Amino acid sequence: MSKSASKLKRESEKAQRLAKQMQQTQQKSASQPETTNSHSDLSASGVLTSQPMSRDLRIEQYTLSFHGRMLIEVSEKNERSSNMRKYKATVELNHGQRYGLLGANGSGKSTFLRSLAARDIPFPAYFDIFLVNEAAPPVDISALDYIISEARSKLAAVETELEQLLTKENGATSGETASTSKGQKGKRGTGGNGGIGGNDFNEVSSDALMDELVERMAELDSGTLEARAANVLHGLGFSAARMKMPTKEMSGGWRMRVSLGCALFLQPTILLLDEPTNHLDLEA
Repeated sequence: MSKSASKLKRESEKAQRLAKQMQQTQQKSASQPETTNSHSDLSASGVLTSQPMSRDLRIEQYTLSFHGRMLIEVSEKNERSSNMRKYKATVELNHGQRYGLLGANGSGKSTFLRSLAARDIPFPAYFDIFLVNEAAPPVDISALDYIISEARSKLAAVETELEQLLTKENGATSGETASTSKGQKGKRGTGGNGGIGGNDFNEVSSDALMDELVERMAELDSGTLEARAANVLHGLGFSAARMKMPTKEMSGGWRMRVSLGCALFLQPTILLLDEPTNHLDLEA
């Protein structure tokens, strides 16, 4: 076995061990009594109206309810009467912009962010979303390994999306070839598109999506994960020794920095921060 193959095997085994530890932690959390913040109690509706392959996000006719109570909608007073007219809201997030979410306690800010992160309104596949709403869990995994594990999980998800897209592309190409051949042997003059059927737009979108996924894989290059993760943690105030410390031995503030480190490392299309300064001291 070559050195590179041995290294890949060791990395794979390490990733599997980390994933198993994370799964055990999640199972312990799942065994706790369910709180009233269960995502199953959410109900969101809306229409995605963003342009294809745009990095901007626009959702029209948006509403959000929790336990049957409407949290997000637009009310406007009717000029001809004292009655309030209710409208569905519009959610618009433009690429490269930072937004602050203001509202009274209990008004649904956290619920709204969780709904977006859960893709209750289906986003395009190239939109990756990361929500930071709590500190990293207190487990036996070090801060460095935690971020690397999250990055590898993301890389695996991107690879899966790319494989599915390639399979879909190959299937569509085969189907189009068969359809064109059949059309040439059958009746003529039944249309002017020669079997294209208006699929040019879908082909362009698929090509652009494939380019986006390939670029994302390059950003998550497994060969440089550890060095880049260490660089991110160093920027958040971690010493070399603290990077290798299990998160279960860290305070809530340091574990929150680990969560922020994941977000900074992954650089998602949409980053959602729900009270990210919780547990942090003034210096942090």
